[in-house]
Amino acid sequence: MLLCLGTLAAENWDGFPLPPSTPPVESVRYSYNMRGSAKLLIFWIGKSGVGGGWIDRIQPSETAGDSWVEGIQILFGSDPGAVPGGHNRWGYSRELSYWKNSGGDSGTEPGSARLQKTVFEGFMTISREESVGEVESNGEDVDSDLSAFEATISRVTPERATAELRRFRSSSEVSYREPGLVGRQYLEVDIYHPPDIDRTFENVLPSYRIPAGFLTTVHQYIKEAIRESTNKHALNSLKREVRTYVHNAFLYSISLKKAKKHKRVKLDRDWNIRNVLELKFDARRKGAADGHKFSIWVPVEGDLAGIPIRIIDKPRWWLKIELTLKKPTPSEPSTISASE
Repeated sequence: MLLCLGTLAAENWDGFPLPPSTPPVESVRYSYNMRGSAKLLIFWIGKSGVGGGWIDRIQPSETAGDSWVEGIQILFGSDPGAVPGGHNRWGYSRELSYWKNSGGDSGTEPGSARLQKTVFEGFMTISREESVGEVESNGEDVDSDLSAFEATISRVTPERATAELRRFRSSSEVSYREPGLVGRQYLEVDIYHPPDIDRTFENVLPSYRIPAGFLTTVHQYIKEAIRESTNKHALNSLKREVRTYVHNAFLYSISLKKAKKHKRVKLDRDWNIRNVLELKFDARRKGAADGHKFSIWVPVEGDLAGIPIRIIDKPRWWLKIELTLKKPTPSEPSTISASE
């Protein structure tokens, strides 16, 4: 297990503790609003204020040396009082990537960093609705005060990937706004219960070169797209690439289908962000006919460079989720640090 079991309060929960590392790491948080849309025949019907959450960017707090840790931490969920059937769907995940300097003056220079492994941990409510009708008719069981969760630990190295999945139940009253109770249960289940599902993927494919999970792969795509944003030829070359990653010990491919530059993106009445890249991705499990399509908007410069200001995801063919960055207040984004 990657983490030590500690005290996780239900309120003001900051996610799993950051790992000790040299140099130390810090986590910067960005908060989001959620809009949901459902497809009825050929039309999308949408509603704002149906949920929210946050994204943390984890990175070294000082110049990296020979090795360092980076990561992405995410928590998003629905507001049961604002969605059909009162559904309470939410989840938390964190993926850490472990890097080593393979040469050059700086561990962050292009070409000098080599990815050693990634570790994905998280949990989410189990949801299998396949249509809007099922969502409306299959509301939370009023006779049950528990919701089903699935917990995941997915480790990826150059030689193999492993996945451990555990299922547990927690209070149906707990939402994404107070995730500490479920976070504590996750750690306890991980310690005391064997996995319900245990898989291994042995690397025998020449094309599988980088031991990356999903969040790390997307993060690297974003960094490279920003770096090449002024070079149309290089950006088009990036679009022609097909990369691989492993999640839950299954092999996936991912490609960048669109990279469009916007001079200005309006997020609020008085908040415009300039020079933004719109990146559209298609990810699919090996052998699958249909892929998972999502889009991410990121500024290419300024304090928010590389931070998603808008994310559009289609977790179901009939469901579309749009996340929009909240305008930071003087006290945001918050920073959480961990040292060795």
